[in-house]
Amino acid sequence: MCRSSEAGSRTNGKEERIWAPLGSCDISRLNFAAEILGCAMHPITRSFLGIIILVAALTRAEEVKYSIAPNFFEANPGGKGLGPCHGGTVIDRAGNIYISTDTERGLVVFSQQGKFLRSMGPTRIHGLELRDEGGTEYIYAARPSDHEVLKLKLNGQQEWAFGFPKEADIYKDAAGWLHFRC
Repeated sequence: MCRSSEAGSRTNGKEERIWAPLGSCDISRLNFAAEILGCAMHPITRSFLGIIILVAALTRAEEVKYSIAPNFFEANPGGKGLGPCHGGTVIDRAGNIYISTDTERGLVVFSQQGKFLRSMGPTRIHGLELRDEGGTEYIYAARPSDHEVLKLKLNGQQEWAFGFPKEADIYKDAAGWLHFRC
């Protein structure tokens, strides 16, 4: 709650604060952001408090801890070893976990409890990104060994593949600048 400050505070006749120095707002409580928004402050004070809020948020984010859950996933999902899986992991809206492998199984899908559901999609996927497009989730996957990017449905069906240009052309424009045409 804002308090009057003897030094530097002005009002507009209606006891509404026009600006107040930093010390005039009680920011000692955890819900200080709501109180700050209720105070009309000088722009410099507002900027300074914004920095404080940013630092507090980053400090809180730094406190988030993760832990290792040994044996969370099945050791041999579907009766086969998982194999190399350094490429990527995404989690869909339902909580299913998609892990890329460098095996013939492509993507391996687990439930949010770690139960093997299925394997799907093409092989040799290295990087993954999950995107929501109009309420439908898609996986965008990089295949460096095949020089392409894929768009996949969550069932593994390929929507499209975008490869690299087979030939590139270098040319100069009228000003003499070099350009590459792919």
